[in-house]
Amino acid sequence: MKKLRPEYILIALASIAWGSGGVLFRWIDLAGKEQVVVGLRALFSLLFFFAVIVAKRDFQLVKPGKRPSLLLLAGLFSGGFGLVYFKALNHLSIGEATFIMYLAPIFIALAAPVFFKEKLENTTILCLALGLGGTAFLAFSGTSGKTGALSWVGLLFAFLSAVFYATQVVILKTLREDTPSVTIGLWLAAVTSIVFLPFALVQNYTIGLKGWFALAVLGLFHLGAVGLVYLYALRRVKAQHAGILAYLEPVSAMVFGLIFLAEIPVWQDLAGALLIIAAGVLIILQQSGGKATGSPGDRG
Repeated sequence: MKKLRPEYILIALASIAWGSGGVLFRWIDLAGKEQVVVGLRALFSLLFFFAVIVAKRDFQLVKPGKRPSLLLLAGLFSGGFGLVYFKALNHLSIGEATFIMYLAPIFIALAAPVFFKEKLENTTILCLALGLGGTAFLAFSGTSGKTGALSWVGLLFAFLSAVFYATQVVILKTLREDTPSVTIGLWLAAVTSIVFLPFALVQNYTIGLKGWFALAVLGLFHLGAVGLVYLYALRRVKAQHAGILAYLEPVSAMVFGLIFLAEIPVWQDLAGALLIIAAGVLIILQQSGGKATGSPGDRG
């Protein structure tokens, strides 16, 4: 029996954990002030990575390494993705925004042969079709909120979120060739904080106790702990496969919606979930027993 590759399992688990983001965003309840959410969650994330560096007593991790300009770009795309995706959620139904945003794995698969010399595999094409089809079932099941004519502004924000997501993955995987994951996480949080925290300081808004809890989870857990796990594993996972495993996030979002928001799934949701899970399992099983790509000197 082939041994499962742990880095693929970690990417899958990270995607599942991020599925709680929609519930947390609703708890914050700052529609129209998404830049405040992006800035505050980045601040919590920054605190997390500083704590990790202090705990490790490895202050060399603060240094940007060989690619400071790429780290800066990664931070801008990280914050930009959060902003445009949250904006899309306020103009479209969750399903519509999610479907368009999850065009990103297709963009990643197309970019992989160019940036990482990965051959586009037949299994990848099959899994992309399964994942996109499953997301379509989830997105248009009729249980995702808003109705009526599509907002062109919302469509633009959703498409930009797909572009930002794909570009971010390409940049992060490139950085992981020689930059520790803690360093990347720290600089992503720092750049995003510098850009977006001023909005949190000058705008008027009210956040309840549940909202602050949600912000802390988004920053400390989503961008912090889970982000660190994702960055660690990303070096050892093909870019095209990382994109496909990201399709597990909307399935997870459906489960979190059921648990915390009492959103009952219909048959289309379940059919979509099965297609997406099949794609993820196929990728994980195909890579079982394969050789990790990280070098012995990798600091994580």
